[in-house]
Amino acid sequence: MTTPNKKSSGVNLLALREHLTAWLADPTDYQVSIEEIATITGKHKRHVKRDVKAMRARRGQPEGTAEILTGNDLLMLLAGYNTAISFDVVETLADLYSNQKD
Repeated sequence: MTTPNKKSSGVNLLALREHLTAWLADPTDYQVSIEEIATITGKHKRHVKRDVKAMRARRGQPEGTAEILTGNDLLMLLAGYNTAISFDVVETLADLYSNQKD
């Protein structure tokens, strides 16, 4: 049984919208914690941490603390997940962007 704020991808759409709204407001200073990403994606915190570490390695970034992502790193991480999650991200961003234009 699914709830209205979740799709089969496991994404918490309300949390995703909240974070993408904050990111759109100030992409340079935006920060998100591993726990918040776990809430957004429905993934376990240790898996998110592993995914952040792998993303940083692929991008040639220093590993850092892996507890906080800044700037565009959230979008880069979410884009690397499965198609359903990526689709939810793109759909939410498109909706937020079109609402900004109104």
